[in-house]
Amino acid sequence: MRVLLVQTNTLLDEPPIFPLGLAYLATALRTAGHHVCGYDRNLGIGDSAALCRALGTVRPDVVGVSIRNIKNARPGMHLSTIDEHRSVLREIRSHAPEARIVVGGSGFSLYATELMQAIPEIDLGVFGEGEESFPALLDALDTPQSVKGVLFREDGAVRFTGRCSPVPFGLAGLPDWRMFDVRAYAREPMGVAVQAKRGCALDCIHCSNHYLFQRTLRIREPGAVVDELEGLVHDFGLNAFMFADEIFNHPRSHADAIAEEMLRRGLNLRWTGWFKERGLTEESVKLWQRAGCQAMFFSPDVASNELLDLWGKGLQEEDLYRAVEVLRRVGMSGEWNFMINGPGETPASLAKLGKFLIKSKLKLGSRFRLNGCFVLVVRIYPHTRLQAYAIEHGVLRPDDDLLEPVYYNPPPMSRWTAPLLSLLGATWRARQCARRLKNPAAYRD
Repeated sequence: MRVLLVQTNTLLDEPPIFPLGLAYLATALRTAGHHVCGYDRNLGIGDSAALCRALGTVRPDVVGVSIRNIKNARPGMHLSTIDEHRSVLREIRSHAPEARIVVGGSGFSLYATELMQAIPEIDLGVFGEGEESFPALLDALDTPQSVKGVLFREDGAVRFTGRCSPVPFGLAGLPDWRMFDVRAYAREPMGVAVQAKRGCALDCIHCSNHYLFQRTLRIREPGAVVDELEGLVHDFGLNAFMFADEIFNHPRSHADAIAEEMLRRGLNLRWTGWFKERGLTEESVKLWQRAGCQAMFFSPDVASNELLDLWGKGLQEEDLYRAVEVLRRVGMSGEWNFMINGPGETPASLAKLGKFLIKSKLKLGSRFRLNGCFVLVVRIYPHTRLQAYAIEHGVLRPDDDLLEPVYYNPPPMSRWTAPLLSLLGATWRARQCARRLKNPAAYRD
């Protein structure tokens, strides 16, 4: 069967990330005997002619469309990718009317029913990881109800066949890195991402990752991870990347083993990832630094024990301060982000956040950075504990449609968060303009 895999525009105002999910899917489809080609909207935003040419060249039986992001909301502004997704799907339907359109991706999976109801061009949907369910669906296009992990239409309604069991990581092999232009993404330090594990064992109140990727951690053998990195260096000249794990140092022994293998093979790569403060040791951070780690990203979101417990962060205040001290001793840079006026916020908890920011800046100086705009009100995502909490506390109605952004930002503090966020939004936009001027090739308009 001829399959065209299409990556829709993932971000409106930042450099995009390599379509790793579709690259894994391409390998799985080829293993199942299908002819697979790819088209990347990230590198041709607004270029309808290129998509039409791809459709005409491949003449696909099935078009698999990845929707990674739905909304990108920043303080002081509202950005939407839904219109972009709808436009791409209509172009596909217009130029390949006989092809089945199957949509997946993390953004789609989070709002799968709502998107299928809103966009009639979608014939079928694949929930979550698709390496098993999508090839199985191609063998059962006329009986999609027989395949787990699939959304289909029946009698005017959208039906779901139920979740698949967690896919054994690496079942279908490595991603097909040649499917898309790695070098175009490698212009940005975090444009290319590599997965060392899947799943998220954490329980953050506002996060949908455990819903999308399940709680079971599926960990790759460290040597296999470094084999992949070595291949990227050899084939594409890669010199910088990020780990796409939800938390790279969970478990820490796995992160250490990957770093040790990178050192053993003499890989000269710069990299970063998301880390958890609890259990951070000077020994491990020194090891990661020697292996090429340039900076560590943290997202404790709040900075008081009361909120850390309520938000399910698995952290205490002492963990945050201890992590800062470890970075100070090692000479490592760190970036943090936080949220304000979320569940349980009080003037006392805000004061603790201010205290942490000031003390950390004094300790780390220029090596202490705030990620992006750093401080946001909390967006309520479906299938999270925050959604239930917001309904219980009257911030959200049970029938509210979360496809449009809804925030947990109750009064009285909401009266001053709006002007604060507008100011921060203006600052953030100015920073983005400066980045565009510095590296225009990374931004494809």
